Amino acid sequence: MSVFSSKAEKVFIFAFFFIALGIPLFFNENTFYVNKISTMLILSIFVMSLDYLVGRTGLITLGHAMFYGLGGYLFAIMIPEYEVVNFWLYTFYVMAARVYALIVGLLC
Repeated sequence: MSVFSSKAEKVFIFAFFFIALGIPLFFNENTFYVNKISTMLILSIFVMSLDYLVGRTGLITLGHAMFYGLGGYLFAIMIPEYEVVNFWLYTFYVMAARVYALIVGLLC
């Protein structure tokens, strides 16, 4: 079973993503739109995971935002110290949330 219903839909979605990847090239002087788009994409990933958890599996979410908030708090703490956002800091946030999720999962 395919996710796309037709070939035209597949082409449209891939074209949309390639155009979305080029948006920062046109708004490099004004970072407002780039920040808004990246915030929308991050929150959409969060919402999709919540929809998958509640809608498809039927589980009740009691601490779904806890791991999202942990990454946000670590981001707010680490940025003034290092002053540069790079790939390794993002992987640190993800790994810290994973370790915390493992600890919470072992306790429950």
